[in-house]
Amino acid sequence: MLEALREELRLTALEMMKTGLAHDGEGNVSVRDWETGYIVVTPSGIPYEQRRTQDMVVMDVDGNVVWGERKPSWETPMHTYIFKHNPKVGAVMHTHSYYAMLMSIAGVDLPPTTMNIAATFGGPVPCCPYVRTGSAEAGRVALEMMGETGKAVLLGNHGTLAIGPDLPTVLRISKTVEEGAKLHYQAACMGVQPRPLPPDEVKWLYDLIQSFNEKAKAEEKAKVAARSHL
Repeated sequence: MLEALREELRLTALEMMKTGLAHDGEGNVSVRDWETGYIVVTPSGIPYEQRRTQDMVVMDVDGNVVWGERKPSWETPMHTYIFKHNPKVGAVMHTHSYYAMLMSIAGVDLPPTTMNIAATFGGPVPCCPYVRTGSAEAGRVALEMMGETGKAVLLGNHGTLAIGPDLPTVLRISKTVEEGAKLHYQAACMGVQPRPLPPDEVKWLYDLIQSFNEKAKAEEKAKVAARSHL
């Protein structure tokens, strides 16, 4: 059932581990199948390099297992809450990357001190208050902190949560948060307060990237339409 999507999820989770976003069996990721509405989520308690395609768990949006023998991630209630309450979300990724975890422990927002953070988020990545792990409440608080256009938050004392339309997007967002957090931390270690970009520059960078993305989508849509008429 949904074998191709389960394999894509397995490979994405493995990439999380290889790039340092998660370690051993920590962190979790899920993806929505747009045709059936089912959610595929990583399993609990299995190291990344030992996971097989058949270990990925298929669930409905209420968290009921519909396929698979493994126990789904402990954080599944957070994932399913987000899918249920934001119909535009196609994938959710929770990471334990080192520098983002540091900022989540400090309980501070990640400001737009790099062009990548500014262009990706259009402002700071907010840090949520601590919410008990494994709860739907964590999903509710994260969505509330993100607002309508948010893409990521720092979970209080608990790393990063990213949302997006697909798995490649949430992986890219998670990498961007970690890179920004690392640079922010290292700048602070120089004994100075890291300086965010000016607000008007943050808006300009964000709007610029959004326009590029919209143009790319329109071009791809035109290509698909042209192919359908061949």
